[in-house]
Formats: sequence, C-alpha cells, structure tokens
Amino acid sequence: MKNLSQVIWRSFRSIDRNTAPSYQPHRTTIDQWERQYASGALTRYRQLDELARYSMIVGYCRYFKSMPAILDVGCGEGILQERLRPSYSRYVGIDVSAEAIRQTLPKKDSNTVFIESDAASYTPNERFDIVVLNECLYYFENPLQIMRRLQPFLNNKGIFIASMYVEPVSLKIWKVLKGVYAVLDDVHITHESGLSWIIKVLNTSSGTPT
Repeated sequence: MKNLSQVIWRSFRSIDRNTAPSYQPHRTTIDQWERQYASGALTRYRQLDELARYSMIVGYCRYFKSMPAILDVGCGEGILQERLRPSYSRYVGIDVSAEAIRQTLPKKDSNTVFIESDAASYTPNERFDIVVLNECLYYFENPLQIMRRLQPFLNNKGIFIASMYVEPVSLKIWKVLKGVYAVLDDVHITHESGLSWIIKVLNTSSGTPT
C-alpha cells in the first residue's frame, strides 16, 4: 500500500499542475503583521460584517463539545477568544505576531493562554477537542501539512473548524482537504457587503464528536 502522506502530497501537487494559476499562498511577512496590529488596522475584524463568521465558529464550538479545550491557530489579538469565553475549559491561542500576542496580555488567566509561535513549529504539551483554523490556512505553503502536524494533538473524536474567505486559492485548499477529512458540516456565509466565507467542521473518523 502506498504511504498515505505520499498520496496526499501527490494530490496537492496534482491540483497545482492542473489548475491555473497554481496554488500560491498569501504572502505576508511577520513585519507586515506587526505593523498592521500596531496600527490597529486589523480591528476591522471586529466590525459588523465579520460578526456572522465569528458567530458560526463559536456556535460550532459550543455544539460539538461542552466546555471544549480549544487551540486557536492564528489567534491575532484574541477576538475569537473574547466571543467564546466562558464556554471553554481551556483555550490556547497562537500567532506569529509578537504585537498581537502583546495585546492579549490582559486576557490571560488559568484557562487562557496566548503564545507567540508559528503553527509549523508549535508543539503543545496537551491535547485539544477542537483546533480552529480561522482565516489562516491560505497563509501556509502547504495547508494540509499544517493540519497533519496538528492532528496528533486532537483528542479522540476531536475536530478541526476551518474558515476561509471565498476566493480561488481557498477553493483549491478545500478540494484537497475534502479528499482527506470527513466533513461533518459546512456552511457558506455571505454578507450584504459582498464578503463571503466557507466554514467547515472536519475530522478523521466516521464517529460524531460528543
């Protein structure tokens, strides 16, 4: 039997070859992230036209697990954490921006931790019921590799909740993920402003999380 990871990687490359233009992640440097958080430019995610997206993620978290342990990848200044609280037993947010993590300092407590780290190198010493990937997958060179890396840190029947803005690059990522993970639910949200997202709940087994 072929090694599963080889099959998955070949699938990703196949999509790159057969789809024009080929997959290219969004290119944003750490310095650019730092400047955006320092200037307050990313407070736009608190605006009304972003509310439906965050509300859907919060709703999924509460539906699939009572008081879950959550890893929030690309947590930024902690907007999702603010909307989840107090409906979690443990929350860990990671982000590459030191400025974003600095802004989360007042929110830390015994159940809430924010860490400056890249998902490609972060190694938790605990497991989670839910890993949230909120508008971050298309910043990675290989999104599937990131999810595979985080998968061992999910509890039994743990889930991924992923959200991506609707655009060609995100549709390519969804196509790959659909071939690897079971889709427990998905929703397409469109705001009257024209902003549009797809949000999916994914896991690796046929069992439904409880």
